[in-house]
Amino acid sequence: MRCMGCGAEMVLANVVRDDTMKVLGFERHSFRCVKCHDIDRRLVFIKHGRQDDAEPLPMHTAPASVPASPDD
Repeated sequence: MRCMGCGAEMVLANVVRDDTMKVLGFERHSFRCVKCHDIDRRLVFIKHGRQDDAEPLPMHTAPASVPASPDD
């Protein structure tokens, strides 16, 4: 993707999932120009979703450790 201002290459700087739409799969992408540092934001539809869209795994906490009693 090219910068509209100077024509240099734009790089993907940030991706944020957009949950405001009725259909899941939209993301807000921010691109930054490598030359003039202009920022372009686009709404993008990701057809098949991302790998991190899976249900979170349950967290297992370690049992509390009991401090050793001081030696007398």
